[in-house]
Amino acid sequence: MEGIDFKRSIDLANIFTVTSTYKGKEQKSTYALQHVVQTLLPGKGKNVVHLASDDALNSMKLYNQYGNASDSVLKQAHNKLLKSKPQPSWAKRHDYCYEDVCLAGYYEAKCRCGQPSLKN
Repeated sequence: MEGIDFKRSIDLANIFTVTSTYKGKEQKSTYALQHVVQTLLPGKGKNVVHLASDDALNSMKLYNQYGNASDSVLKQAHNKLLKSKPQPSWAKRHDYCYEDVCLAGYYEAKCRCGQPSLKN
């Protein structure tokens, strides 16, 4: 519980949510941790295998570098994120099916298992 078990909680997604204008409309972009790491921490986040310990370490590195950064530093980081193209998700790279396991929980068009979509 915040304030008892730990001092406070910080959602890195809020730090790296980018607001931009596209075709005259304001839109917000939120990026996957892996994309933020690959874009803002050179040489990090390129592991083939996903490890929660790497996520934790990289999250701390991102917080230490950007958690209390000035507006100009954050703006530079946001511009880098806007200009960089995220890699396709693991599920997409495997056409939403891996070893006969359906990975299309939120993408009905690619579902192979016939289960109800998770988006409802």
